[in-house]
Amino acid sequence: MNIQNFFTSLSANQNLRQTADLTAKDSIQAHKVSESSGREQALENGTKLLKEMLAGDIFDAKLLSMKDGTALLELSDGSMVNAKMQARDGLMAGQTLTYMLESNSDNNISIKVMNPDLQQNVLLDKALSSAGFANNEANRAIVNSLLEQNMPIDAKTIGDMVKNSLRFPETKLSTLANLQKLNLPINENNIASFEAYQSYEHTISGELDNFSQALNSLSDSILTGTQEGNSENGVDIGKFSSLIEDLYEGLDGQSIESSGLEDYLDQAEIKDLSDLLREVGGNDTAPAKNEWANQLADKLDNKDLSLKDLLSQLAEHFDNEDLKAKLGSSLGQVKEKLLKSMVDETMKLKPQDVAEDDGIKNYYKRVRSSLEHITKDLADEAKNLNLSKNLDNIKSNIDFMNDLNKNNMAYVQIPIHYKENNANGELYVYTNKRKTAGQDSDTVSALLHLDMDNLGPVDVYVKLAGKNLSTNFCLETEELLDFINDNIDKLTARLEAKGYQTKFEMHLSNDENKFDVAKEVLDVNESKVAAGQFMLDVKV
Repeated sequence: MNIQNFFTSLSANQNLRQTADLTAKDSIQAHKVSESSGREQALENGTKLLKEMLAGDIFDAKLLSMKDGTALLELSDGSMVNAKMQARDGLMAGQTLTYMLESNSDNNISIKVMNPDLQQNVLLDKALSSAGFANNEANRAIVNSLLEQNMPIDAKTIGDMVKNSLRFPETKLSTLANLQKLNLPINENNIASFEAYQSYEHTISGELDNFSQALNSLSDSILTGTQEGNSENGVDIGKFSSLIEDLYEGLDGQSIESSGLEDYLDQAEIKDLSDLLREVGGNDTAPAKNEWANQLADKLDNKDLSLKDLLSQLAEHFDNEDLKAKLGSSLGQVKEKLLKSMVDETMKLKPQDVAEDDGIKNYYKRVRSSLEHITKDLADEAKNLNLSKNLDNIKSNIDFMNDLNKNNMAYVQIPIHYKENNANGELYVYTNKRKTAGQDSDTVSALLHLDMDNLGPVDVYVKLAGKNLSTNFCLETEELLDFINDNIDKLTARLEAKGYQTKFEMHLSNDENKFDVAKEVLDVNESKVAAGQFMLDVKV
């Protein structure tokens, strides 16, 4: 090895490293100088801007730091300013607040944070002025409702709210703001749906129960009609059979399977119905004049008759005077129960149907189609018996849900019919499509609402985040709380066996923990911010 060449090479490498180190230091120093220069320029621009303002003027700025009574602020145009300001509890770096200029002298700029009420008033004034609207009580209420919903207060948003408030003067501003925020059509149906959801009234199950009552009224009108086929109310007897076919019509030409009557009537009710049919059909002492009734009674006795078959054959003979007398008096309650069972069977889901692929989607598609056919077939009858309003309520409820799902959240009511214990329930599943930053996109929430003979109304709230499952039971009595508590270990064991980490809470139902659809489902779950955090350009 040539020692001289080695040291020559080593010396050269050392010179290169020293040159590189010097270059890096110069670059860092230059960056610091540039950064310092930019900060000084920003401070100069900010000071100049505030110098042009008068004591009492208002401006928005971000608090960058606060030390020894001096605040470093960043204005909306990127300029900065150092100003004297009294420290206040709750102030944190990064907050954008509204400030008032207290004094402005050559060497001293003093500011103060405006209190929330005053900030709100100033913000309302500035918003209306910028949007070109009169500063009156009505317009201030409109802007305030937008702020409460965390919505922008630009000219277009305010203008849309003003137009909608004039179109629907009796509607609450909060309702209009929510619908506007959710990008839902603002019309009478959606207004009614939203406000009813808020009070937990406008449920699919509730409307379907009303529908079964309307069908019972329709059947009563037919049974009090004339033999020629039309009642005094103008109800066509033959159309009731068409209504039954509409309800049992499935998708793609398929029909809904109907269960045997023993699933809906007890043995005493079935016997009473069989006896009635034999009276209508005639016996040894009274010559048989309605053989169809005897055949129907035989099928009843042999448990060879479905709910649909029974109602279809009864509907075909609604003009029979003997049948009309019996159904209209002695078996009126059984008839009402049969019609309600038909609605439950055709317009509600079975628990096992919920797990099927597209089961819920197809359910609503089928129900919407059935309602359209019924509305068309019973146009005149529906008007006479106020049935059309009930049909419209169900359709608008479904349409509102579909609109809500387009852009906002996955939310659906699932009216479930449990034949075993004669219970009805609704399942609300909701996830937010407008996730705010930092929220877990895997979080899913649900409400299962049940009305059962033994337990009464039960609300079960569930929130699932990954494998962490929290559940909150709300029940009517202390005895039910004890019952659930005594058996909760069985549910815990099953869930933990599937890998879930569980947490359970139980409460008595009251107004404080009652499910609020508007808050839990319709709200986009954005955190509320102070009014001063809404940035507005300040012209000085």
